[in-house]
Amino acid sequence: FVGFNLKPERLILVGDPKQLSSTVTSPFCTTAGFDVSLFVRLYQMRSRKRTGSIFHMLDTQYRMHPHILEFPNNMYYEGLLKTAETVLTRKNDNFGFPPFSFVDIDGNERRNSSYHGSYENEAEARAIVSILSTKFRRSQKVLILTFYSAQQGLIASLLREHNRPMTTVTTVDSSQGYYSYSYLFLSLLSFDKIGTVPIAVECK
Repeated sequence: FVGFNLKPERLILVGDPKQLSSTVTSPFCTTAGFDVSLFVRLYQMRSRKRTGSIFHMLDTQYRMHPHILEFPNNMYYEGLLKTAETVLTRKNDNFGFPPFSFVDIDGNERRNSSYHGSYENEAEARAIVSILSTKFRRSQKVLILTFYSAQQGLIASLLREHNRPMTTVTTVDSSQGYYSYSYLFLSLLSFDKIGTVPIAVECK
């Protein structure tokens, strides 16, 4: 780190140790601990007096509906997160949907050689675009996430066919920083049919 060369007396790190870690594909690097950031290392050592670190948790979130927050809050944050009043009083057009929904699609996964064997599911991709076309205005900003680059490419091509310029589709690994969207679709595909899970999938 360049900053360490300046020999600082204090170092302030801001982040979330519960978010997705960096993608490390090398078993050697993983064994060496390169998949664990400095922030997470210090966080994991917080109970050891020798670190001399002070940790302060920002406990108020300003983005998601409290029904969406409930699971990650209890699963990862020990129920400590609170929802800001501005979120509780915010009025969004939900287009007839509850805060979150699960839609089961009967489709088949296949590999796409154009994306180095990445998986895609055409039925799922078309179902997502169909919901967008029938329920959402073209001017509405919508984000679609998927674990697979082939599925991303397939959905993107369908979005162009349906003229959805305000809808963005990207992979989970590349989605950090996409915060200005009110509506989110997550294209999962069927892990039990594929037999393996993508590298991005971990407990987080």
